[in-house]
Amino acid sequence: PLLDPKPDEFVIDCCAAPGGKTTHIAELMKNRGKILAADIYDVKLEHIRQNAKRLGINIIQPIFLDARDIGEKYFEQADKILVDAPCSGLGVIRRKADIRWKKSFDELDALPELQLEILNSAAKALKRGGTLVYSTCTIIRSENEDVAEKFLSMHSDFKLVETKKFLPHVDGTDGLFAAKFIKE
Repeated sequence: PLLDPKPDEFVIDCCAAPGGKTTHIAELMKNRGKILAADIYDVKLEHIRQNAKRLGINIIQPIFLDARDIGEKYFEQADKILVDAPCSGLGVIRRKADIRWKKSFDELDALPELQLEILNSAAKALKRGGTLVYSTCTIIRSENEDVAEKFLSMHSDFKLVETKKFLPHVDGTDGLFAAKFIKE
């Protein structure tokens, strides 16, 4: 709902795998327009291709591309961009308990910088008046509000429209965060 994709728009899903959000966006667009589904894993891009085919969706273009390079390749072309960024995943730990054993402190400390790099690149790919949604599946402030605030401090041409944060103990869901920006 924050992205609010419409038919005939050009939408970029920067970190698209495994593709559930991408195919949902296509359905909301009534399979009209174009969706660029970028990721850095060929096998995951193949899953997106297969799911789109299975669902009869033909507007998704899976592409092997690091999200940090989106802005250079698609400068000011997109109407809407989703950055569901790589994150610690600590908001889904109740369903994926092994997360606690797979993440190092160094890896966790490096995530906000990576997230900001992806957001900065996405900002370049967005048209004036376009929507950029940043989301994570974590509840950690350094990966959520702090990244959004730092992004805004670097981009005076963007306005924060809305944020949403879901907490497992409050909302009965996974821990999630999303911020919606408009490029002015």
